Parts: sequence; C-alpha cells; structure tokens
Amino acid sequence: MIKEKNLQKLFEKLQTAMQEKLTPKERDVLRLHLGFDDGRQRPSEEVCQLFCITKAEFEKTINSVKQKTNEENIKNIMQIFAYKNLINNIFSKYIEIPNDKTEELIDKLDECLNTLEEDKREIFKYYFGITTGENEDFASTAEKMGIEEDAVERAVASVFRKLRHPKTIINLKNFEIESEKIMEEKWAKSDSDMTDILDNFKI
Repeated sequence: MIKEKNLQKLFEKLQTAMQEKLTPKERDVLRLHLGFDDGRQRPSEEVCQLFCITKAEFEKTINSVKQKTNEENIKNIMQIFAYKNLINNIFSKYIEIPNDKTEELIDKLDECLNTLEEDKREIFKYYFGITTGENEDFASTAEKMGIEEDAVERAVASVFRKLRHPKTIINLKNFEIESEKIMEEKWAKSDSDMTDILDNFKI
C-alpha cells in the first residue's frame, strides 16, 4: 500500500536527504534513475549505459542510497512510477503525467483494478511493481508468489485486455490528452539537463 501518493512531496523529502547524505555519484545515478529532472524513470540498463558502469555497480550504488536515506520514500516513488508505467502500457505510448496529478492517476487506476478478479489483480500488481516498487518479470513473479509462470502470463494478459477496453480507456483518456500539452517542453528540458549531469559526472 502506498503511504504517500504526492510525488512532489516525496521528491522534496528525498532531495533533502540526498544533499545531506549521498555522494555526488550516488545523487546523479539516483536522479536519473528516478527521473528527478524530467519525470521519466530510467531502467537500470539505461543508467548503466549513460554512466558506463556495470549492473553490479549500479545495484551497489542503489543499495548504498537506500541505507543512507529513507527507503520507504524510495519504495513509494517506485510504486508511483509503476502506476505511470502502467498508463504508458495501456495506451501503448509514452505519456507524461505531471507530478501534481499522480494522486488522481493512482485513484483512477485503482478504481479500474478493483473491478477485476482479486487473484488476477494481485498477480498483476505484483508483476508491475505496484505492490513492492520493484518491477518483476513472469518468472520472478511466479517464484515469489508461489504459482506457475504460465498462470502469471495468463493473469497479466487478461488484466491488460480489460484495462484496454474502451469503457476503461475513456475514464483514463484525460491523462493522455493533458500529457500532449507538456511533452514538447519536457523533452527539451530533459536534453539540457542530461547534458549538464553527464558533463559534471565524475566516476
């Protein structure tokens, strides 16, 4: 269960801890991974490629960050990003959700998910990182939930079919429409911020 749905407040709390407790390298890796500057979460593979570090180095950095800061805040942020990623998957394209709209987004998606069968819903939420903040694949979801992998695949496919139904889409359409208004300026700022971060990054 997400304890805090306001992404902006979570970012502000974590920002303070980052400045006080993290090294410059840890701050930069976390900023890109969580999308502090442009709202776009980047997977570990992309962060590793940008900073020329290994997956093991990335995981070591993130573990260090969690030990030094409030791990619950990071978990909440990752859960919110799972909801954002779910919206992108429903519409099959990238959609930018403003930070001040995340509470509304979560409430809308939960409203949709709560109409589904409980067993499929829980599998889907675990698979998508809504439950734990960690995005899983079919195999890891099956292992951690103690079920067969094909059961996970069937549940995820079934939930996606229902979430993409026109009756569901119409309730979520406002997020897609609003995102189109801010995408262009967000990406322009992202390119500028990325250049600055990489120029200043020291391994």
